[in-house]
Amino acid sequence: MPFPIDGGIQSVTGTKGGKYFVQAQTALDPIGLETVANAEQILWGGVPAAALFIGAVAWFAVRRSLRAVGALRAEVDGIRARDLGRRVPVPDSGDEITELAVTMNAMLARLDRSVQRQSQFTADASHELRTPLASMRTQLEVQLAHPDRLDWRHSFENAVLDVSRMETLTGDLLLLSKLDTDQPAGSTRIAPADLVTEHLATRLPRDGVELRTEIRADPVVQGHAGRLERVLRNLVDNAERHAASRVTIMLTEAGGHSVLTVRDDGPGIPAEHRERVFDRFVRLDDDRAREDDGGSGLGLAIAAEIARTHGGTLRVAESTSGACLELRLPLA
Repeated sequence: MPFPIDGGIQSVTGTKGGKYFVQAQTALDPIGLETVANAEQILWGGVPAAALFIGAVAWFAVRRSLRAVGALRAEVDGIRARDLGRRVPVPDSGDEITELAVTMNAMLARLDRSVQRQSQFTADASHELRTPLASMRTQLEVQLAHPDRLDWRHSFENAVLDVSRMETLTGDLLLLSKLDTDQPAGSTRIAPADLVTEHLATRLPRDGVELRTEIRADPVVQGHAGRLERVLRNLVDNAERHAASRVTIMLTEAGGHSVLTVRDDGPGIPAEHRERVFDRFVRLDDDRAREDDGGSGLGLAIAAEIARTHGGTLRVAESTSGACLELRLPLA
């Protein structure tokens, strides 16, 4: 039922359920009407202006960002394999574009190092293969030129030695290429103590060098038995080549790792060469001056790569005398 109120009308409606609805309305005074009109003017004029301002700011910000991205794209598009030393410009905005430029420069640096390493590796491999090939060719040519003056059997024996050297070198190069690409190999639970025992049982010791073993633990690791045996063989070969009279192989367990150390009583490795000895085709000066075969310089490099692919490390440990190489592998 409607009834008048001060400045408006109010009505009350009842229902059968005993509920009541009250509706009231009143007319706005002139001040209220003026306020509504002012609000409408502000909304109709201010909202579009604010939208245009926000759009302009966003357009300039996006354009600035895209300009930096365009500079990055143009620089990257001009980089070729022979000029990986170039770097993209790093904007000083301090935002995600800056982080992108820094990340791309880091990636280019890694690619540059990888390409340089591969180029050096190819050059070194060619040099190492050229030596036995030249030797074998010379012997065969001399034998053909003077068949009656030279012992053909001696020449053939030397040629076989050169072929064996090339076969060993190509096998090492193939293994390194597999390790570089992280090609998977069979993985089983292995006891390094068994590897040491089996290796020494079939190994012919070097004349004048005594091999000693100290197995103080029986750890178990996960890996490829053949490759881990190759690490042990390379370490012992390297130690025997430099030892004066004794090589000691020690197996322990520490910090969740199997620790295998191979120590010799030779001249040792200078501190400045302790990282370099794990590079490929690296032989120290005294190695190159040796009359016997000092190896191709791949033994420790292969051992270090095998350790890496097994989640372990190979390093030159501190030693009071001689050289001490330490192989650490995580326990299974």
